[in-house]
Amino acid sequence: MAIVYQAGDALLYTARSALLGQSWGNHVYIDEAPTTITSTANVWLVLRLLSDVPAGNRGDRDERSLRLRVNCVSENKDMAWTASAKAYSLLHNSGTQDRTATSVGSHSEWYFLTVSAERQFNLTPNKEYGVQFFEAGYEFNVVMEAKNGYS
Repeated sequence: MAIVYQAGDALLYTARSALLGQSWGNHVYIDEAPTTITSTANVWLVLRLLSDVPAGNRGDRDERSLRLRVNCVSENKDMAWTASAKAYSLLHNSGTQDRTATSVGSHSEWYFLTVSAERQFNLTPNKEYGVQFFEAGYEFNVVMEAKNGYS
């Protein structure tokens, strides 16, 4: 069976689904938030894939180790930090081989074996256009395995 969803895409969309519906509602985005976000949300999340195997070098590897960055952004520092802590509690140790009852979710073609928070960050970028945003979040190492193998 050929794999339709690459590991990175499967991870981004499954993590997004796991994070929807919390205090930030549906404001969970992949790669970047819309420019109008400040008029519709107090806090929002941006998911980014920091590493993946380039498409031409995948070969027939059935296992992936990927890095997922979850940025929680707000004009209010406490809201960004609170959202970051909530995202951590939802994702850290949520793989099928981890020791907690939570789950990052499932995908039709990939197992999420382990999800481990490995780096926390808090950023206060310079003000732009009179508005200052605070970013807080984690980088997660995610080990995945193809369910039916590559072909």
